[in-house]
Amino acid sequence: MNSTKEQLRQSLLLERQANFLKLIPGVVHNLCNPLTIIGTRAQLLQLKMPESPDFRKMVEQSKMIESILNNLVFISQNQCNTQIQKIDINKLIENETDFLTANPHFKHNITREIQYYSGNLSVKSSYFHVASLVHFTLLFLIDCAQNSTAKNLWISCEQTHQVVLIRIRTDIADLADQSRQFEKHLSDPDSPAATSLKNLACAALIAKEMKIALTFPTKNENAEFLITIPKNE
Repeated sequence: MNSTKEQLRQSLLLERQANFLKLIPGVVHNLCNPLTIIGTRAQLLQLKMPESPDFRKMVEQSKMIESILNNLVFISQNQCNTQIQKIDINKLIENETDFLTANPHFKHNITREIQYYSGNLSVKSSYFHVASLVHFTLLFLIDCAQNSTAKNLWISCEQTHQVVLIRIRTDIADLADQSRQFEKHLSDPDSPAATSLKNLACAALIAKEMKIALTFPTKNENAEFLITIPKNE
């Protein structure tokens, strides 16, 4: 009886989470309407009083909020999308890193340098598979950085004729020593990094069905996670 109740509870929790995701676009729409009015009003006041920095600040902040909301809608609608589609890798990285700024440690304590590809960088693949690898790699690094004095992160993109490469490098202490760092996190099941590492390993396993590969770092000065995605053009 208790096990049945627990299964029902878990089922209801999953259903609530699914409904929450479905409602996000509507919630954002309800927020954007008054936000548009505020932004438009601020722009009109700025035209009347261009010397006032307050109205310029209001316009800038309203545009920033609108961008955050639009990104929230995009991710909520695409994070579980397994259909093959054309994916702009530069935009995907921008969306995922912007979304993770909701994590205070990532936003305030980790120094990030993102080098976007200068030209068109797209693949035909599943948004779910690619974004999951990027998300859980970054989440694992965020969790590892909690106890590290070094908190630098570099993300870059490049391509060959057949594949697109996403490189995520970090100088987080000991992470390059795979034999020690990964084992340490897996040996502590209560560690947040253990959970994110297991999720990353699962994402890497699932991604193989799309011929997307994740290469874990080997021992060197800066640990590098390499995501290889076939273009499938």
